[in-house]
Amino acid sequence: MIRLEEIDLYFNRGLPSEVKALDNISLGFSPGSFTLLIGANGSGKSSLLNLLAGTVRQDKGHIYFQDMEISKLADYQRSGFISRIFQNPMQGTAPEMTLLENFRLAALR
Repeated sequence: MIRLEEIDLYFNRGLPSEVKALDNISLGFSPGSFTLLIGANGSGKSSLLNLLAGTVRQDKGHIYFQDMEISKLADYQRSGFISRIFQNPMQGTAPEMTLLENFRLAALR
């Protein structure tokens, strides 16, 4: 189970260009479930996935994997139990390898 509790995420906080990408988001993902994120450009879909992966940090709230808080873990520490595949394969995979080989490579991290 992955659980997010009361997540806020800002970009350019305190600047005139400040954007609140996620506003008090609480949700959970159960093992074996299928979740679909749908929204317009700029609605926070990628921000949510980046937050789960650890490539950005929330400004408020907590993230849990099972019962362990992972909010402060680095992305490389989360990679053992949170993975993602980019739409553009050049952004995160080894294009000469199969999808399964890419997952096996990620598991070594």
